[in-house]
Amino acid sequence: MKGINKVLAVLSLAVILFAVTPGFAVNAAVSESAADRLFYETLCEIFDYEKADTTAVSAEKERVYDISLNELGIAYSFTYGEEQGFALLIDDGELRVTEFYPQGESPYRQEESKSVYVRQGIYWYHDGESFYDCETNLPVSESSVELLGEDAYRGTGDAYYEDKRVDYIYRSENKYNMLPSIPGCMHGAEASCVAKMCVNLVVYLDKTYPNLIPNYEPGISFMGSYMYLSDTPETRAVFDQLYIDTGTDGNGATVADFKSGFQKYANRQGYKASYTSLMSWRTFNYNSAKTAVTSGKPIALFMENYRGLKISELDGYDFLEYEITNGNHAAAGFGCLEVNYTLAGNKTRTDKYVYGALGVALYDKGYINIDEVKIVDAYALTIS
Repeated sequence: MKGINKVLAVLSLAVILFAVTPGFAVNAAVSESAADRLFYETLCEIFDYEKADTTAVSAEKERVYDISLNELGIAYSFTYGEEQGFALLIDDGELRVTEFYPQGESPYRQEESKSVYVRQGIYWYHDGESFYDCETNLPVSESSVELLGEDAYRGTGDAYYEDKRVDYIYRSENKYNMLPSIPGCMHGAEASCVAKMCVNLVVYLDKTYPNLIPNYEPGISFMGSYMYLSDTPETRAVFDQLYIDTGTDGNGATVADFKSGFQKYANRQGYKASYTSLMSWRTFNYNSAKTAVTSGKPIALFMENYRGLKISELDGYDFLEYEITNGNHAAAGFGCLEVNYTLAGNKTRTDKYVYGALGVALYDKGYINIDEVKIVDAYALTIS
């Protein structure tokens, strides 16, 4: 693999991959140090969750390109103990981990070609003239390039972005089913958020209810944790079916479309879906939502004035990065988080979040502050 070996000790921040490698120049939007840090943090989250904080990891890395041959991100091939893993980080407006496989080799093995990342599970290389499939080494047809180019990783949609900082004296959290991994399927057009939400709900539930996705395992076990896969050929096929079942068109789908379409899909797979409202007097009942996710029931959330966000915990403050649209939106919730702050002047505040698959522009997973959006409807899902 192209790249330079560097040792990563999860035990110590000082010895990880932050040194600048001569000749390893990535797009200014794909900061090497930021990517290394995110790779390190992803490993830390997993190893810390499993109390395996002395695990040592060695890694190689290389650039990956988008379908237009612009620099897109970094691929990491890493080893820990006797195991070998593979991770992909891209920056198409937001630096994020799109793939993380604790067991598996990198698909990129061509020394003299550009490694191209199209979508999850689709790996090509370019020899200067044509695209080739990494697995088969066969050329990719022009029609396939054109077709997949419509859905390839690139830039953003019509969302816009803001950030703010919360300085605090003391901070604590109350977590409700905050899992180390959740589904984050993004396949589908902008107006298909209901179908996207349904796919993520199905992927989440398929772990417990086999064959909700036929002959498919929605994730892999890694050191005692379950890591969900997203945007695979199987989940794309589920999206296509749910797009039809929910009657989604260029104008989207309604809450009634969601309920009938999800029921139709569940029935086809031999299950029955039921819905419990999380609204009380037209207001989102957060306590009921916490109870639902704690019992393993995912949430279908419908809102106006969508504002999704990422939370970065820094030294003495939280940095909140918002993704905002002015339209209606639907998202799948899998956990709830309360962040309790003690601020200057001995003031206190609690931010209440639903954590889930957002399905908008850049943010595949993140948080929704229930006091910053207008939640018009919400349901806990039960499969039987």
